[in-house]
Amino acid sequence: MYAPQFKPQISAKELKPGRGWFVVAAAIFVLSLIAAVVTLVVALTSLPDIDIKFDDEETKVVELDSDKRYTLYVDTDRSYSVDYFCSVTSVDTGDAVELSDVDTEYTQGKWSSIYHFDVPRDGDYDLLCNGTSERNRYALGERANLWVLTAGITGLFVLPGLGFLIGGVIALVVAVKRNRHKTRLLYQRHYEYYIGQQNPGH
Repeated sequence: MYAPQFKPQISAKELKPGRGWFVVAAAIFVLSLIAAVVTLVVALTSLPDIDIKFDDEETKVVELDSDKRYTLYVDTDRSYSVDYFCSVTSVDTGDAVELSDVDTEYTQGKWSSIYHFDVPRDGDYDLLCNGTSERNRYALGERANLWVLTAGITGLFVLPGLGFLIGGVIALVVAVKRNRHKTRLLYQRHYEYYIGQQNPGH
């Protein structure tokens, strides 16, 4: 009769590196998802409030702060103009505020940016706009932080991918090393068993 084949048992706890590294890899991916959500929430909360609205040839009096940066928007659902002409004038002094064209057009819903401006002092200001066509509608809001918005949108896609890549590499390396360690242990157990069979009295 043949002796039963020796099958050494290798406990998962014996293998190195420990299984805790798989937890680390998973945690990195989960944290990357959380970071992506946080950056998106921060970006969304930075969206400007566009709540002061007025029509063509309508003078709108608003109170503005000198420590804020403002943007004039046009309603793209109602506007058919090619050019827009706007003015911002201090009610107290009659001085006109310099308006600057937008370098990068920003659109939020139906509102598209047309001018940026800052005011030199706190106070009331007259807003007046008109376009090359009638029935245009305008709005005033604070200037959008495009860097924060871009970072939030980019982070939503980049961070999870980066977390998956780093976590995946860690998990793969750990799995390969544990498999190699198991192979060495199996060889060692077989060798010890063989030596024991050859020298039963020792």
